[in-house]
Amino acid sequence: MIKIYHKLVCDKIPEICKKDDEKPVYYVLSQKRFREELKKKLIEETEELTRAKKSELKNEIIDVYEILLNLARVNRLKWSTIEKHRLEKNKPDLKASFEVSGRGF
Repeated sequence: MIKIYHKLVCDKIPEICKKDDEKPVYYVLSQKRFREELKKKLIEETEELTRAKKSELKNEIIDVYEILLNLARVNRLKWSTIEKHRLEKNKPDLKASFEVSGRGF
């Protein structure tokens, strides 16, 4: 049976498929298309994160984090710059932090 996905996959997936005696057909995306597909993948992985059981959370958070790192990289943003901006944004007088749990409106 042939499986068709039409989605972004991790670098090692073709090799894993070959080890399972499958014949993966894939292509390398342009930078523009890669950026677009990373955004789609972020939505996909975020949806998986929202459905994850507690025992699966760590892996799903890692998946989302990896996509965020790659989105930063392809957009020529240093993660350290993003982190610095996050810390500045989360100053005590601003409302960007979620450190106190259980608050809702």
